[in-house]
Amino acid sequence: MQTWLLIHGAWHGSWCWETVRHLLEAEGDTVWTPTLTGLGDRAGLMSTEITLRSWVDEVERFMIENAVAEAVVVGHSFAGSVVSGLAEAAPGRIDRLIYLDAMLLEGGETVFGSIDPKIVAERRAKSEAFSGGLSMPPPPAAAFGIRDPEAAAYLEARLTPHPYSTYVSPLALERPPGDGFACTYVACTDPPYGPLSGSRERARAYGWDYREMATGHDMMLTDPAGTVRLLKEIAGR
Repeated sequence: MQTWLLIHGAWHGSWCWETVRHLLEAEGDTVWTPTLTGLGDRAGLMSTEITLRSWVDEVERFMIENAVAEAVVVGHSFAGSVVSGLAEAAPGRIDRLIYLDAMLLEGGETVFGSIDPKIVAERRAKSEAFSGGLSMPPPPAAAFGIRDPEAAAYLEARLTPHPYSTYVSPLALERPPGDGFACTYVACTDPPYGPLSGSRERARAYGWDYREMATGHDMMLTDPAGTVRLLKEIAGR
């Protein structure tokens, strides 16, 4: 039996793991799915004070308060940055790291500093128009590779604005991301999520275990059973 800590990405919340969590728990595993401050059912806590560091700190506290140990830590999309920070903050509580089509930053980098400047300019403009720079409005479901109309409606009804401050705050790391841990990067290829092209290349350059899934960026929604099979396979290595 395994312990899982599943961390959601931008605009999402713990709700996105619901089916994956049930499937893992049906196999007897323990699954934790915290919601990051400012998102999901904690959207009311939106603030300019939210940073990558504050998210790392709150997930570390979550692990301590819930006695989470020997966990397979999984970060989706934006949460790859949280996973990397958590690996340094709470190494004794982590078994291995899995980056699910996730952002892969090095120490001192920001999310905006690691993606296409055209995407940065577009998102900055949208944030200013939407909230005066406080938050980023959710994109349509198609941006996450969701093609089924019913699944798209489910997703769009639950997405919440994302704290703009987390795009421009640097990730504090003293070592390379994932240093000292077994790390796997899973890239979704149908279709590929454009902002993560650099992260995929970086994971390959690190020589990490590298996998691909022929599904959209939100694999936990488009193929939850396949996601669970792959997670279990990776964790069993």
